[in-house]
Amino acid sequence: MELDAVEYNGVFIRTFLRAGDGTCDAVLTIKEGAALFKLTEKTIYAMANAGEISAFEIREQWRIKRVDLDKWLHKQPRGGDGGGLGE
Repeated sequence: MELDAVEYNGVFIRTFLRAGDGTCDAVLTIKEGAALFKLTEKTIYAMANAGEISAFEIREQWRIKRVDLDKWLHKQPRGGDGGGLGE
């Protein structure tokens, strides 16, 4: 895997590019997740604690997989038609 970084609102998010298939895995901090979705860190913590988004803890530091945030986003209804983004 190759390490890369992407910047969102002044926050650099580490991504790991998988060899061969061009996809990437990103493990985000709460701060990075908040910057990505333009939410407060408090909101991201609350969503993780409520089980709305998938998050995990490593030695008292929360992490979120970017792919899990993307899945959550695509399941959210859009205004007007009630369908998710991926539908």
